[in-house]
Amino acid sequence: METEAIDTAQATIIASIIAGLVALVTSFAGYAFQQRRAHAEQEHALKQIRGQLRADLERDQEKLKADLQADFQRDREGLRTQFMAEQVARRLLQEHRWPLRSFKILQHHLGGFTEDELRRILVRTGAVRFQSRSGLELWGLVDRNEDRLSVWKVDAEPETIPWGELYGSAAETQSAAD
Repeated sequence: METEAIDTAQATIIASIIAGLVALVTSFAGYAFQQRRAHAEQEHALKQIRGQLRADLERDQEKLKADLQADFQRDREGLRTQFMAEQVARRLLQEHRWPLRSFKILQHHLGGFTEDELRRILVRTGAVRFQSRSGLELWGLVDRNEDRLSVWKVDAEPETIPWGELYGSAAETQSAAD
């Protein structure tokens, strides 16, 4: 009997150990499965995020490229306008009959610029500013006015074309309007 009780006790202990080991292995297998599943879900989520980031990046790159091209074109047109304005200003200031031109005449011929923008254009062409006796703002190329660089006000008023020559006679103006 005693042997039977020991055998039963040993069998119970062995069964408990086996049940514990089975529970431990099952638990570990379940944990490993859950970890693999969680890892697979994370990988799937990361793939989706990567795909969305790539799509967003490509869209943003295309938008940036289009914006840069538009900015470049706008800047190019602005520079072309500035360059043409500088050429016109230089030609007006190189006219052999007038070493000095009034700012108002230059502003008339180079419309579309603020007064300060036009002054910057004139400076870029190599012009300097003077003032007539009556206070009129005058501009001339440095090359053509070296003798005046030491004075602020020039002695003479600028010569101008008579209004008839500048704008045509009243009859010519009326026929052009018709």
